[in-house]
Amino acid sequence: AADIASIRAATTREAQAGLMGRTQGAFGASFFGSYIWQDAKAPTQYAAYVSLGGLGLPDRDYYLDAKFAEKKTAYRAHVAKVLTLAGWPDAAKAADAIVALETRIAEASWTKVEQRDADKTYNPRTLAELEAMAPGFPWKAGAKGANLEGGKLIVGEPSAFTKIAAIYGQTPVSVIQAWQAFHTADQASPYLSKAFSDANFEFYGKTLNGQKEQKPRW
Repeated sequence: AADIASIRAATTREAQAGLMGRTQGAFGASFFGSYIWQDAKAPTQYAAYVSLGGLGLPDRDYYLDAKFAEKKTAYRAHVAKVLTLAGWPDAAKAADAIVALETRIAEASWTKVEQRDADKTYNPRTLAELEAMAPGFPWKAGAKGANLEGGKLIVGEPSAFTKIAAIYGQTPVSVIQAWQAFHTADQASPYLSKAFSDANFEFYGKTLNGQKEQKPRW
């Protein structure tokens, strides 16, 4: 409930970007994920990596390939159900907007094959260079939320970053709030009441993975 309240209170794109940064160590999601790992080209030191996020389904193909149409439809229903359980207003309308937003992000995202290219996904940038490369996303607010304000950032997919930052800048804050509320409640579902836990299993366990029966909660 406190997490949902903080999402409602973040009424600007800057505030939402800061919240996205903070979700790197908590429930919630971000258009751009971050993590610390060995620097691929200087392995005696660690580096901060920044990569694409924003999708609730396993891969961009689930949004764009007709063979996954049923899964995408089921995902939209799942989004509406979780938002309803979380008490979010106009859950059905919000679910439509969230799936449409994630479809745009999927269209801009690199394929799995492109993401496996070790050279193309190694792009050191300062925060200022990232701001210039991908305007539209409040990078300073996001970096502050994730405690990544100093040093270089290794960017995974530069051309996709530019496109997805622009999508962020074009998306109404109300849609970003609903998107964040869904992902926060969805990730917390296994720890919440039975209704949330069952909804989580119904979609991720049964629909996506073909699991026939949910394990006893204990």
